Amino acid sequence: MKKSLLFFVFPVLICMGACKPEKKNIFHGTVSELITGVSLEDVQVTIEINQVSSGMLSSYQVLGTTSTGSDGSFSFESDAAQALAYRFTFSKDGYHTYSFEITPNDITGDYQIDKAIAREAFLQFMIYNVSPAYDEDILRYRIQGISPGCETCCDNQLHSFYGATDTITFCLLAGYDTITIEYMTYINGSANQFSEEIIVPAGDTVKKVMRY
Repeated sequence: MKKSLLFFVFPVLICMGACKPEKKNIFHGTVSELITGVSLEDVQVTIEINQVSSGMLSSYQVLGTTSTGSDGSFSFESDAAQALAYRFTFSKDGYHTYSFEITPNDITGDYQIDKAIAREAFLQFMIYNVSPAYDEDILRYRIQGISPGCETCCDNQLHSFYGATDTITFCLLAGYDTITIEYMTYINGSANQFSEEIIVPAGDTVKKVMRY
């Protein structure tokens, strides 16, 4: 009887050691459109890992890719790893590509990643110094109201142009956003200020002509 019991207990002990669930990293979350908050389907999610290999720092290597479902959610699992950092990239045709990094606290973790990405839209400035042009002529503009969640959008810094300058510049914005263009001209000793509000159509280019 004792011999039979030993034969029963021994396999159980082996299974208790060998059948432990393997530790995994779990990455999951949702992706939505920045301005409207609508869930986005078919967003490609690329996960990269930066780790120490053979005592040397390595560059980022692709750990895997997945995509969001109809509800905007995604999930990805990977083996435990001595990671220095993970990098996530969200990409979809017609949208800003967005990347960011996280630093793990352990070899495994459960990471909830909820992000919003913006529809692509463009603002084209056509800037002309009208004749007669003087070196003292000035045009300055600033874009206000850019969504703070759009990290790949153009900035709201003050841009200045002097003298005989004819140029065309492009600015990347978030579709459906509402912005305000504030600009000032100084022409032949006369200063004027202007302000114009624009609703940015998604997937299109808004053209703005400014003369000074």
